[in-house]
Amino acid sequence: MRLENSNRFHRLSWLHDIDVYEASFDNHVFGRHAHATFSVGTILEGVGGYRCRGSDHVLPVGALTLINPEEVHTGRAVGGRLRYTMLYVGEAGITEMLGVRSVRGFRDVSPSDRSQVITQAASNLVLALRNCENRPGWRLQVEELIHRLVLATFSQFGGVASIRPGNEPNAVRYLCDHIAAQIADDQCGTLSVTEVAASLSLHPNYLIQSFSHAKGISPYAYYMSRKINVAKDLISRGHHPLQVGLDLGFYDQSHFIRHFKKVFGVTPGSIHVH
Repeated sequence: MRLENSNRFHRLSWLHDIDVYEASFDNHVFGRHAHATFSVGTILEGVGGYRCRGSDHVLPVGALTLINPEEVHTGRAVGGRLRYTMLYVGEAGITEMLGVRSVRGFRDVSPSDRSQVITQAASNLVLALRNCENRPGWRLQVEELIHRLVLATFSQFGGVASIRPGNEPNAVRYLCDHIAAQIADDQCGTLSVTEVAASLSLHPNYLIQSFSHAKGISPYAYYMSRKINVAKDLISRGHHPLQVGLDLGFYDQSHFIRHFKKVFGVTPGSIHVH
Protein backbone atom coordinates (compact mmCIF):
# COMPACT_ATOMS: atom_id res chain seq x y z
CA MET A 1 0.00 0.00 0.00
CA ARG A 2 1.38 3.40 -0.99
CA LEU A 3 -0.25 6.81 -0.92
CA GLU A 4 1.02 9.21 -3.57
CA ASN A 5 2.89 12.38 -2.67
CA SER A 6 0.12 14.45 -4.24
CA ASN A 7 -2.18 13.61 -1.33
CA ARG A 8 -2.56 16.72 0.81
CA PHE A 9 -4.57 18.11 3.68
CA HIS A 10 -5.21 21.85 3.57
CA ARG A 11 -6.35 23.54 6.79
CA LEU A 12 -8.12 26.87 6.17
CA SER A 13 -7.28 28.39 9.53
CA TRP A 14 -8.99 31.72 8.77
CA LEU A 15 -12.20 30.13 7.50
CA HIS A 16 -13.88 28.06 10.23
CA ASP A 17 -10.88 25.68 10.34
CA ILE A 18 -12.19 23.90 7.25
CA ASP A 19 -10.09 20.97 6.03
CA VAL A 20 -9.73 20.13 2.34
CA TYR A 21 -8.29 16.72 1.44
CA GLU A 22 -7.08 15.95 -2.07
CA ALA A 23 -6.34 12.26 -2.59
CA SER A 24 -4.98 10.04 -5.35
CA PHE A 25 -4.29 6.33 -4.84
CA ASP A 26 -5.05 2.91 -6.26
CA ASN A 27 -4.98 0.40 -3.42
CA HIS A 28 -5.40 2.15 -0.08
CA VAL A 29 -8.26 0.94 2.12
CA PHE A 30 -9.71 3.10 4.89
CA GLY A 31 -10.97 1.17 7.89
CA ARG A 32 -14.16 1.93 9.78
CA HIS A 33 -13.94 5.49 11.06
CA ALA A 34 -15.97 8.66 11.60
CA HIS A 35 -15.39 12.41 11.52
CA ALA A 36 -16.63 15.09 13.88
CA THR A 37 -17.55 17.25 10.89
CA PHE A 38 -19.79 17.10 7.85
CA SER A 39 -17.91 15.45 4.97
CA VAL A 40 -18.52 16.32 1.32
CA GLY A 41 -16.65 14.20 -1.21
CA THR A 42 -16.39 14.44 -5.00
CA ILE A 43 -14.98 11.81 -7.36
CA LEU A 44 -12.72 13.41 -9.98
CA GLU A 45 -11.27 10.27 -11.58
CA GLY A 46 -11.84 6.53 -11.26
CA VAL A 47 -14.39 4.73 -9.10
CA GLY A 48 -14.60 4.87 -5.33
CA GLY A 49 -16.47 2.73 -2.88
CA TYR A 50 -17.40 2.72 0.79
CA ARG A 51 -19.75 1.16 3.31
CA CYS A 52 -22.09 3.40 5.28
CA ARG A 53 -25.47 2.95 6.98
CA GLY A 54 -25.30 -0.79 6.46
CA SER A 55 -24.95 -0.62 2.67
CA ASP A 56 -22.12 -0.69 0.13
CA HIS A 57 -21.88 2.26 -2.25
CA VAL A 58 -19.98 2.44 -5.55
CA LEU A 59 -19.21 5.95 -6.77
CA PRO A 60 -18.23 6.84 -10.36
CA VAL A 61 -17.11 10.28 -11.53
CA GLY A 62 -19.92 12.75 -10.82
CA ALA A 63 -21.13 10.98 -7.68
CA LEU A 64 -20.96 12.66 -4.29
CA THR A 65 -20.16 11.34 -0.83
CA LEU A 66 -22.22 13.12 1.85
CA ILE A 67 -21.57 11.97 5.39
CA ASN A 68 -22.96 13.47 8.59
CA PRO A 69 -20.86 14.06 11.73
CA GLU A 70 -19.96 10.88 13.66
CA GLU A 71 -21.33 8.65 10.89
CA VAL A 72 -19.17 5.51 10.62
CA HIS A 73 -17.95 4.56 7.14
CA THR A 74 -15.08 2.95 5.23
CA GLY A 75 -13.42 3.89 1.92
CA ARG A 76 -11.50 2.33 -0.98
CA ALA A 77 -10.70 2.50 -4.68
CA VAL A 78 -12.70 0.14 -6.87
CA GLY A 79 -10.14 -1.06 -9.41
CA GLY A 80 -7.50 1.31 -10.74
CA ARG A 81 -6.58 4.82 -9.76
CA LEU A 82 -8.95 6.91 -7.68
CA ARG A 83 -8.71 10.69 -7.41
CA TYR A 84 -11.13 12.60 -5.22
CA THR A 85 -11.56 15.52 -2.84
CA MET A 86 -13.12 15.72 0.61
CA LEU A 87 -14.29 18.84 2.40
CA TYR A 88 -14.59 18.64 6.19
CA VAL A 89 -16.68 21.39 7.80
CA GLY A 90 -18.01 21.53 11.36
CA GLU A 91 -21.66 22.31 12.02
CA ALA A 92 -20.76 25.73 13.44
CA GLY A 93 -18.97 26.60 10.22
CA ILE A 94 -21.88 25.38 8.10
CA THR A 95 -24.49 27.39 10.01
CA GLU A 96 -22.28 30.49 9.91
CA MET A 97 -21.65 30.26 6.17
CA LEU A 98 -25.30 29.58 5.37
CA GLY A 99 -26.74 32.06 7.85
CA VAL A 100 -29.01 29.48 9.51
CA ARG A 101 -29.48 28.31 13.10
CA SER A 102 -29.11 24.60 12.39
CA VAL A 103 -28.83 22.02 9.59
CA ARG A 104 -30.61 18.69 9.51
CA GLY A 105 -27.90 16.68 7.80
CA PHE A 106 -27.88 14.56 4.67
CA ARG A 107 -30.49 11.92 3.90
CA ASP A 108 -28.78 10.48 0.82
CA VAL A 109 -25.13 9.53 1.27
CA SER A 110 -24.26 9.04 -2.42
CA PRO A 111 -26.35 11.30 -4.71
CA SER A 112 -25.36 12.29 -8.24
CA ASP A 113 -24.05 15.79 -8.87
CA ARG A 114 -26.12 16.26 -12.02
CA SER A 115 -25.36 19.97 -12.38
CA GLN A 116 -21.62 19.39 -11.73
CA VAL A 117 -21.54 22.65 -9.75
CA ILE A 118 -20.23 20.92 -6.62
CA THR A 119 -17.71 18.74 -8.44
CA GLN A 120 -16.37 21.68 -10.46
CA ALA A 121 -16.08 23.88 -7.37
CA ALA A 122 -14.17 21.12 -5.54
CA SER A 123 -11.82 20.59 -8.47
CA ASN A 124 -11.10 24.32 -8.76
CA LEU A 125 -10.65 24.54 -4.99
CA VAL A 126 -7.75 22.09 -4.85
CA LEU A 127 -6.14 23.84 -7.82
CA ALA A 128 -6.44 27.18 -6.03
CA LEU A 129 -4.86 25.75 -2.87
CA ARG A 130 -1.79 24.39 -4.61
CA ASN A 131 1.08 26.89 -4.42
CA CYS A 132 -1.49 29.38 -3.16
CA GLU A 133 1.13 31.77 -1.79
CA ASN A 134 2.17 32.45 -5.39
CA ARG A 135 -1.34 33.05 -6.73
CA PRO A 136 -2.73 36.60 -6.60
CA GLY A 137 -6.11 36.80 -4.92
CA TRP A 138 -5.96 33.16 -3.83
CA ARG A 139 -7.77 33.72 -0.53
CA LEU A 140 -10.66 35.52 -2.24
CA GLN A 141 -10.91 32.68 -4.77
CA VAL A 142 -10.84 29.98 -2.08
CA GLU A 143 -13.58 31.72 -0.07
CA GLU A 144 -15.81 32.00 -3.13
CA LEU A 145 -15.34 28.33 -4.02
CA ILE A 146 -15.98 27.16 -0.46
CA HIS A 147 -19.17 29.21 -0.20
CA ARG A 148 -20.33 28.01 -3.63
CA LEU A 149 -19.65 24.39 -2.75
CA VAL A 150 -21.29 24.52 0.68
CA LEU A 151 -24.36 26.43 -0.53
CA ALA A 152 -24.90 24.12 -3.51
CA THR A 153 -24.47 20.99 -1.39
CA PHE A 154 -26.77 21.98 1.45
CA SER A 155 -29.42 23.64 -0.71
CA GLN A 156 -29.67 20.55 -2.93
CA PHE A 157 -29.18 17.78 -0.38
CA GLY A 158 -29.39 19.31 3.10
CA GLY A 159 -32.76 21.05 3.06
CA VAL A 160 -31.33 24.58 3.35
CA ALA A 161 -32.93 27.39 1.32
CA SER A 162 -30.71 29.03 -1.28
CA ILE A 163 -29.36 32.48 -0.49
CA ARG A 164 -30.87 34.98 -2.90
CA PRO A 165 -28.99 38.07 -4.07
CA GLY A 166 -30.19 41.50 -2.99
CA ASN A 167 -29.92 45.03 -4.30
CA GLU A 168 -26.82 46.33 -2.51
CA PRO A 169 -25.30 49.09 -4.68
CA ASN A 170 -23.34 50.65 -1.81
CA ALA A 171 -21.84 47.30 -0.79
CA VAL A 172 -20.97 46.47 -4.39
CA ARG A 173 -19.32 49.86 -4.87
CA TYR A 174 -17.41 49.46 -1.60
CA LEU A 175 -16.10 46.03 -2.61
CA CYS A 176 -15.06 47.35 -6.04
CA ASP A 177 -13.17 50.22 -4.40
CA HIS A 178 -11.62 47.85 -1.88
CA ILE A 179 -10.40 45.53 -4.63
CA ALA A 180 -8.90 48.47 -6.55
CA ALA A 181 -7.14 49.72 -3.43
CA GLN A 182 -5.76 46.27 -2.64
CA ILE A 183 -4.38 45.93 -6.17
CA ALA A 184 -2.77 49.39 -5.95
CA ASP A 185 -1.22 48.56 -2.56
CA ASP A 186 -0.13 45.05 -3.67
CA GLN A 187 -2.05 43.49 -0.79
CA CYS A 188 -4.17 41.05 -2.81
CA GLY A 189 -2.84 37.94 -1.12
CA THR A 190 -4.86 38.88 1.97
CA LEU A 191 -7.97 40.09 0.14
CA SER A 192 -10.91 38.44 1.91
CA VAL A 193 -14.62 38.71 1.13
CA THR A 194 -15.31 37.44 4.65
CA GLU A 195 -13.58 40.46 6.17
CA VAL A 196 -15.21 42.89 3.74
CA ALA A 197 -18.65 41.45 4.47
CA ALA A 198 -18.04 41.78 8.23
CA SER A 199 -17.11 45.44 7.80
CA LEU A 200 -20.41 45.95 5.93
CA SER A 201 -22.44 43.90 8.43
CA LEU A 202 -23.47 41.56 5.62
CA HIS A 203 -23.30 37.81 5.30
CA PRO A 204 -20.35 36.76 3.07
CA ASN A 205 -22.46 34.45 0.90
CA TYR A 206 -25.09 37.16 0.49
CA LEU A 207 -22.41 39.67 -0.51
CA ILE A 208 -20.96 37.26 -3.08
CA GLN A 209 -24.41 36.57 -4.54
CA SER A 210 -25.40 40.25 -4.59
CA PHE A 211 -22.10 41.35 -6.15
CA SER A 212 -22.29 38.63 -8.81
CA HIS A 213 -25.88 39.57 -9.62
CA ALA A 214 -25.04 43.27 -9.94
CA LYS A 215 -21.76 42.96 -11.89
CA GLY A 216 -22.39 39.78 -13.85
CA ILE A 217 -19.19 38.21 -12.50
CA SER A 218 -18.05 37.08 -9.06
CA PRO A 219 -15.79 39.21 -6.82
CA TYR A 220 -12.77 37.03 -7.70
CA ALA A 221 -13.47 37.26 -11.45
CA TYR A 222 -13.86 41.04 -11.10
CA TYR A 223 -10.59 41.23 -9.18
CA MET A 224 -8.73 39.25 -11.85
CA SER A 225 -10.22 41.41 -14.61
CA ARG A 226 -9.06 44.59 -12.85
CA LYS A 227 -5.60 43.14 -12.28
CA ILE A 228 -5.22 42.09 -15.92
CA ASN A 229 -6.29 45.57 -17.03
CA VAL A 230 -3.54 47.02 -14.84
CA ALA A 231 -1.10 44.63 -16.49
CA LYS A 232 -2.17 45.74 -19.99
CA ASP A 233 -1.70 49.40 -19.09
CA LEU A 234 1.80 48.77 -17.70
CA ILE A 235 2.85 46.78 -20.77
CA SER A 236 1.42 49.48 -23.03
CA ARG A 237 3.64 52.03 -21.24
CA GLY A 238 6.75 50.05 -22.12
CA HIS A 239 7.17 47.66 -19.19
CA HIS A 240 8.31 44.15 -20.08
CA PRO A 241 5.47 41.57 -19.88
CA LEU A 242 7.56 39.13 -17.83
CA GLN A 243 8.37 41.78 -15.23
CA VAL A 244 4.77 43.01 -15.15
CA GLY A 245 3.56 39.51 -14.41
CA LEU A 246 6.08 39.14 -11.58
CA ASP A 247 5.31 42.60 -10.14
CA LEU A 248 1.59 41.80 -10.07
CA GLY A 249 2.14 38.52 -8.24
CA PHE A 250 1.93 36.10 -11.16
CA TYR A 251 4.99 34.04 -10.28
CA ASP A 252 3.73 31.38 -12.70
CA GLN A 253 3.92 32.90 -16.20
CA SER A 254 1.51 30.35 -17.65
CA HIS A 255 -1.04 31.48 -15.06
CA PHE A 256 -0.52 35.12 -16.08
CA ILE A 257 -0.81 34.34 -19.81
CA ARG A 258 -3.94 32.23 -19.30
CA HIS A 259 -5.77 34.99 -17.42
CA PHE A 260 -4.56 37.66 -19.84
CA LYS A 261 -5.96 35.73 -22.80
CA LYS A 262 -9.28 35.28 -21.01
CA VAL A 263 -9.70 39.05 -20.89
CA PHE A 264 -8.04 40.25 -24.11
CA GLY A 265 -7.78 37.19 -26.33
CA VAL A 266 -4.02 37.61 -26.86
CA THR A 267 -0.87 36.95 -24.86
CA PRO A 268 0.84 39.80 -22.95
CA GLY A 269 3.68 39.73 -25.49
CA SER A 270 1.24 40.44 -28.34
CA ILE A 271 0.72 44.07 -27.31
CA HIS A 272 2.32 46.51 -29.78
CA VAL A 273 2.46 50.22 -29.03
CA HIS A 274 2.60 52.64 -32.02
